[in-house]
Amino acid sequence: QLIEDRETPLVQNKLVAIVPILDKAYKIYFDVKPNSYSEGWHNVIRFNIGSDANAFDDKVPGVWFHNSGDGSLSITVPQSGNLDSSFKTAPIPLNTWSHIEISQQLDYVAYVYTIKLNGEKVFVVENVLPESIKNVYVYASDQSYQTQDGFIKDFAIINGKADNISLTNVELVTKDFVFSTEEVLKMDNFIGLLPILKETYSISFKIKPTSYLVEWRSVIHLTVGGPESRIPAMYFYNDTGMHVWSGSSVYIKTPKLPLNTWSDIKISHEKVNGIYSFRMYINGTNTNNVLNIVSKSFQNVKVYASNPWYGQQFGSIKDLRIVNGN
Repeated sequence: QLIEDRETPLVQNKLVAIVPILDKAYKIYFDVKPNSYSEGWHNVIRFNIGSDANAFDDKVPGVWFHNSGDGSLSITVPQSGNLDSSFKTAPIPLNTWSHIEISQQLDYVAYVYTIKLNGEKVFVVENVLPESIKNVYVYASDQSYQTQDGFIKDFAIINGKADNISLTNVELVTKDFVFSTEEVLKMDNFIGLLPILKETYSISFKIKPTSYLVEWRSVIHLTVGGPESRIPAMYFYNDTGMHVWSGSSVYIKTPKLPLNTWSDIKISHEKVNGIYSFRMYINGTNTNNVLNIVSKSFQNVKVYASNPWYGQQFGSIKDLRIVNGN
């Protein structure tokens, strides 16, 4: 699961993801670019059990710039089953991207914990007491330490083995939402959580439908509840175009979209001269404008592609981006 693909400054106490169950097998990787070094522990990323950002637990990973201020990283490593020790890397350069990978994988009968720096394996140890851990919060960076002066990008968590379909997804927690890879639409495919969706926002993505059915088929659904919570929700019905609902007061129907072709979709909720309205764009052309007399922000908005209540539209989406604010 990609957490952040763009170059993003490290911010103190920034919650970026929640992992309902961190499996025994996992891989974490990211790129970091420090702007400066100074003495004292400076956090980059930290996994924490539970929502208390000040609570420290030695069973989950964390990455800091070392107390010495020499530009080296301190990365937690397992000892007696806990990540209660650390490995100090060689110093990494300023103003340059360095790639960090931390993984724990089953190797025959043992779980092996590995750290790589710029593709080179620099630390390997067996974790003799591996365990799955519930309710893991991911920060970049945490609240308890100074924040490293620098940037992070291409941050991802691969949670569990690829064939473990029962494992709960990583929940993204972000101001804006980015899902850049091509994704085949699947029923009940939860892909992220927005802590807040402001009154003004935009949703853009590309869609390639492969067939149409004479029944409602879900594409993307933002919700704080069940199927009637639509903020907004998008469906196809046969070849009649895309149907978009927001609450009970806004309905938009697009022109017919071609099969097996990527179409560029953008929906923006804007405020102009004190009036809120929805604007729909297809391949850059404004096709629909609808006033919205009931406008408000929402908290803890779940993002589906597609939702749990209707069958999925046959096809794929990519370059999904949800941006808060105008």
